[in-house]
Amino acid sequence: MKSSLYRVAALALAASFSAFFAVSSEAQVTLEKIKADAFAGAGIYHIYRAGNMTDTAAPEGYEPFYISHIGRHGSRYHSSDKSFDALAAMFMKADSLGILTEKGKALYSDLYRIDSVSVGKAGKLSARGKNEHKEIAGRMFHRFPSVFKSGSRRYVDAVSSTVQRCQESMFSCTGELKKLNKKLRVNVHSGDSYMSYLLRKPSWFKEVVRTSAPEIDSLSRTWIDVSDFMNSIFSDRKTADSIVGREDMFARELYTWGSIAPDIDLNDIFVSSYFTPEELFSLTRLNSCRIYSEMVNAAESEGRRIAMADDLLEDFIVKANAAVSAKSNVAADLRFAHDVSVMPLAGLMGIEGCSEIWPLEEVWEHWMASDFTPMACNLQMVFYRRPGSKDILVKFLLNEQERLLNGVDPVSGPYYRWKDVRRHLSGRLAYARKVDAGNR
Repeated sequence: MKSSLYRVAALALAASFSAFFAVSSEAQVTLEKIKADAFAGAGIYHIYRAGNMTDTAAPEGYEPFYISHIGRHGSRYHSSDKSFDALAAMFMKADSLGILTEKGKALYSDLYRIDSVSVGKAGKLSARGKNEHKEIAGRMFHRFPSVFKSGSRRYVDAVSSTVQRCQESMFSCTGELKKLNKKLRVNVHSGDSYMSYLLRKPSWFKEVVRTSAPEIDSLSRTWIDVSDFMNSIFSDRKTADSIVGREDMFARELYTWGSIAPDIDLNDIFVSSYFTPEELFSLTRLNSCRIYSEMVNAAESEGRRIAMADDLLEDFIVKANAAVSAKSNVAADLRFAHDVSVMPLAGLMGIEGCSEIWPLEEVWEHWMASDFTPMACNLQMVFYRRPGSKDILVKFLLNEQERLLNGVDPVSGPYYRWKDVRRHLSGRLAYARKVDAGNR
């Protein structure tokens, strides 16, 4: 009997390791992924693309009845009109000295086009960004029809960051839901009072975000060799270096600026085409390490980054507790904020792929930024109930794809008992508050 139990436990443990390894290996930065997607290295600037929408069958009799959600604003323009000024000055200087190759001139032309269509639109939501949230709303509605077609639950409450692109994302999403079911009562809110949890930045925020900056700089110097790129756009590399300074920093800035092209529908600009796949690989793995450190749970942050999502996590717990009541008339609670809101929350909750603690230089082996935090990235908790049963079940979707929750045993597949999840999340909240207290 005892050996049989040990065997079952061993198989369960092996299965969990197998599932984690599959997610980890699929999410890592690879040369193959970079070759397959011209913008794989765009990281937080990657456009949103719907992935696998297949739903694991819920336990018999269970139907979804409530969704708790947070989403980053959709694709946007660069956040500053002046972001391109320094790069432009470098290219103009090189051109005046006659050291820009034809390829270099073509690159400058591409970058200039991005700048020219961005004037006066700094940080604004693009047409693509509006459509991303419209499409997410449509998929949510058709994927979980019982949530939005209930006779007793007709209210959708939505809150937004005070930043305009978030507000417009909220209107795009809720407008589509209302269009699909005119009987829905949609309430939208935005104001400073919501920012305390949607975008919490305590006094130690910058210190924590910059914790790994020296190591990132060191890795940049070590990992990034853009010799082929530099030789292809400049005819005199020595003179070029005197203009651009560090080649790794020049390449990083340039690639970041150019990566926004698909977000603003400049679909014929491929800045990645100026780099070799190997150069893109080095840029992508460094960027993924940096983003995980600044937004999620790299070892160097010692849990302080994800702890900043404590008030947001509390909002999820409180609203879910209210919504699971049979007397509730709320179908969905929707929140619209930023990548620096969604990712720390996912890490604090324990969403697989976002809560693991990896040393900074190893992050890229498990995590690629564009897979997790593209424009319009989102986290959804979908709640299920069965007539006659007191057990409420919940599953998690990250970017609309099912994810496991580290630290809690599922009932079946990705489905968890809400009482177990609530206990787990309350524990994570207590942990975050303890970390917060230590930083005051």
